Amino acid sequence: MKLRPASYALLAALVVAGNACGNRFLVGENPDGSPTGTGGATGTAGAAVTGTAGAASAGPAGTTGTVTRLVKPLRISGDKAVTRIAAVIWNDKPDADLMQQASQGHFTSTSDLYGAIRQILADPRAAKGVGAFYRWWLELPSVATLTKDPALYPTFTPALQADMANETETFGVKVTLDLTGTYGMLMTAPMSFINARLAVVYGVPGVQGDALAQVNLDPKERAGLLTQPALLALWSETARTDPSRRGTRVLDKIFCRPLPAPPANQPAAATLAPGMTQRQATEAISTTQAVCTACHVIMDPPGLVYENFDAIGRWRTIDNGGPVDVSGLRLVNVVDPPVTVNGPIELAAVAAQAPEPQKCMVRQWEAFVLGKASADALDSNIDLNEAYLVFKGTGFNLKELIVSVLTTDAFLAP
Repeated sequence: MKLRPASYALLAALVVAGNACGNRFLVGENPDGSPTGTGGATGTAGAAVTGTAGAASAGPAGTTGTVTRLVKPLRISGDKAVTRIAAVIWNDKPDADLMQQASQGHFTSTSDLYGAIRQILADPRAAKGVGAFYRWWLELPSVATLTKDPALYPTFTPALQADMANETETFGVKVTLDLTGTYGMLMTAPMSFINARLAVVYGVPGVQGDALAQVNLDPKERAGLLTQPALLALWSETARTDPSRRGTRVLDKIFCRPLPAPPANQPAAATLAPGMTQRQATEAISTTQAVCTACHVIMDPPGLVYENFDAIGRWRTIDNGGPVDVSGLRLVNVVDPPVTVNGPIELAAVAAQAPEPQKCMVRQWEAFVLGKASADALDSNIDLNEAYLVFKGTGFNLKELIVSVLTTDAFLAP
């Protein structure tokens, strides 16, 4: 922002006011917490400061671009702020060092909290809160209550169910805290953390034991969270896949695009004739039942994308005697402009790169830190634009997203 001459006097007055009050109104910092650049300001003393404050081009691994944050005085005490933050990320109270910093008056503005939050995220205890987010977001505890046809899926045991949920939680925690930490990696990485039981599902040889270990997967078959067995099994029926359910959950969890409840008189699922694939049966709903068309043309394509995976997440090319076809699936009212995808790898790329799912991730984290049941329960008046811009400016770094949502007005409200 270029300041007009009259603005320099205002800027100087704000700096003096900020120094006198002990508040850092003008703050520029890299995502690693080091100061950079200069700040610009508008408004009056005590108001949120905007401008080039926070602009930076350097940061931790996985970050790019600039970081622009609004620096605001805290409306709660510093000790209350760090107590809330530690409760979310550690599921515990702050340690003595953080409380001492709070008692000495080091936390008076949102910018003062950035370093403290990064300190909390760097602690091994952060795996508790980050893991809790992935359990909440993806409803992983529900994997334990799934039932599958034992004649079709004899390996689907309680031990495997626990492994599936643990894999997805571990993947989320490791990507967020230990690896590159980007949303893109979360959506597209062709690797995961598996053990011997999960290796059978994946068809990966040479994996032994119960402990989860990082393993590279076939990049033509697997990409990120959405091709992991936990979600593929969770969003399927007892004996077969359910493209409509899979699509509905992908839209809700990844794109924040919830659909209305199905009509009370919806028809029962069709029985598949020999050689008839689940895609053929699903697409027939849209073409033969007018009451269902409006929703099914939206929710079916992002579910049909995953028809190469059976009801427990095993890769397949044949479904009920017919070839699996995941080509030419058009995503309508999902991203703008609409796109056509051919299989799960292409959908993963859309989920990683389109602004709609990126903004959805911000909403999911904000809903989690506020203790909401889902992102749908967020107050529509909550402004998450700054958090999204910071997320984008840091190369969609997940830790920097957490820093942002833990310094929103909604989270730090009195």
